[in-house]
Amino acid sequence: MLEEFAADSLGPLEAHYILNDSFIEENFILKHTKEINHIETIILHGRYDFVCMPEAAYSLHKALPNSVLHMAQGGHSSSDLVMRELRLAYTRMLFG
Repeated sequence: MLEEFAADSLGPLEAHYILNDSFIEENFILKHTKEINHIETIILHGRYDFVCMPEAAYSLHKALPNSVLHMAQGGHSSSDLVMRELRLAYTRMLFG
């Protein structure tokens, strides 16, 4: 039941954000990296993510001197096993 609800509600929600440019200007984060470049950052990106292109993760990494970029053998989906396990590992490493 919950999976059906998630599938039914995700499409309209994503369409709403896309139609409104995600409510932020294009390249907003890249344009404001100076405000956050002091924060140690882990960027985890799926090598096979063709929704958010790997070049974007690399550009962000280059703009944030305190960042580490990890390109994983995963994709875009939050249910991707590789990405899920890496997020869990990083969370445990950072927060115990």
